Amino acid sequence: MQILASLRAHSVLWATLFLGTLSACSDGNGKGDGSPRPELEPPRLPLIDMQGPIGGNRPVEVKTPKAYDPDSSAKYPLLILLHGYGSDAAAQDKYLGMSAAALKRGYIFAAPDGTTAPIAQKKFWNAGEVCCNFEGSQVDDLAYLRDLIRQMSARYAVDPARVYMFGHSNGAFMAHRFACDLSPWVTAIAGLAGSLRSDPNTCNPSQPVGVVTIHGTSDETIRYEGGRFSPFSPPYPSAETTIARWSAVNGCDVSLTRSAPFSVLAASQANDTTALRYGACKSGVGTELWKIEGAGGVHVPAFDAAFIPRVLDFFDSQKR
Repeated sequence: MQILASLRAHSVLWATLFLGTLSACSDGNGKGDGSPRPELEPPRLPLIDMQGPIGGNRPVEVKTPKAYDPDSSAKYPLLILLHGYGSDAAAQDKYLGMSAAALKRGYIFAAPDGTTAPIAQKKFWNAGEVCCNFEGSQVDDLAYLRDLIRQMSARYAVDPARVYMFGHSNGAFMAHRFACDLSPWVTAIAGLAGSLRSDPNTCNPSQPVGVVTIHGTSDETIRYEGGRFSPFSPPYPSAETTIARWSAVNGCDVSLTRSAPFSVLAASQANDTTALRYGACKSGVGTELWKIEGAGGVHVPAFDAAFIPRVLDFFDSQKR
């Protein structure tokens, strides 16, 4: 027990020192690591108290666009924002300005919080064995996020063909894992500075999922070329391996095209980013990597005003 406590304390200390407020990851002791996977099913009405708070014991504020009319037959896209390790929903939304842009675009929006680790007192998502469940929590965030989508779909006019998830760092790992394990529940994901789990056999979605992974070549927290977070954790794949694996499970053509360079960073004086795209994917889903070059491509980049609208453009292009 002393050895185990020492290892956990070492991991918590390492995470606190090196991951920072918006770093990312999670260990996998939930229903994706040997125990039965959560059921794969299309959205349906939940067996819950519909008068209770959205999100159960982790309530979430749901924001609707100004034009939202619950009495009309219109259906609205849903966007869920997942924060990084040690951050929270409010800080993540303040950093990206995601809710304002999403509401302006006509999305229903929610930004839930992960759970708080008892020792480190950091919020995290239990996204897999690579990172950041340093204290061995049994929280099942797959089930939590699935039920959150289920509840929101029951109470709001959510279009089940347009459900999207954006995650940063630990939140990006969580978005990737959710798309791998519960693909019927999400149309497309965007992951900033995150990756898939270390074992390629852990991602077997039953339906194609649109994916854009966004990563800076100068990120020293979650490295573009892949790495590991500590001597005690397994390696995580590179950004290019991550999108190549998604191209395989999405049934894409092996050909890869590069876009003309464009800018996403606020301080950039030149085009800093290139999109690498796989073509001819099943159901026409987008499968691409936005590679941010140079010193601006750090773990918490300062983005320009066009970045989030560009992400929403990608989501708008993805529909089942």
